[in-house]
Amino acid sequence: MQLNRLVNGLFVILLILFILSLGIILALLALRLSTYLRDRNRAMNYGVVDLVELIRQIDQAVIECRQREDIRIKLNFLGHSMGCFVVTNVVRILSDIFDTESINKRPSNYIGRVFSLG
Repeated sequence: MQLNRLVNGLFVILLILFILSLGIILALLALRLSTYLRDRNRAMNYGVVDLVELIRQIDQAVIECRQREDIRIKLNFLGHSMGCFVVTNVVRILSDIFDTESINKRPSNYIGRVFSLG
């Protein structure tokens, strides 16, 4: 009788710990999902726009300081996870997707007046 009561008590304690652990895991998962959506929104509405503006300003500064006009600066992007999302959207904006050469599957790799995709 006393052993049965001890086993039931131990089972109740383990069940409570399992439910608490599961609750914590589900709460952390929900927080992560909501944070990802917020981060994605901020990356799209702030990060992409800021990076495009930075490249535009660098392009302008290079034009003002430059002696020779025929040399292009190779521009390489590297991104992982959310950075890849930002880089992909930046390249889409920087490359002229409405160029007639893009329709024929031969888009130019030139970006702005001094950069080209590396």
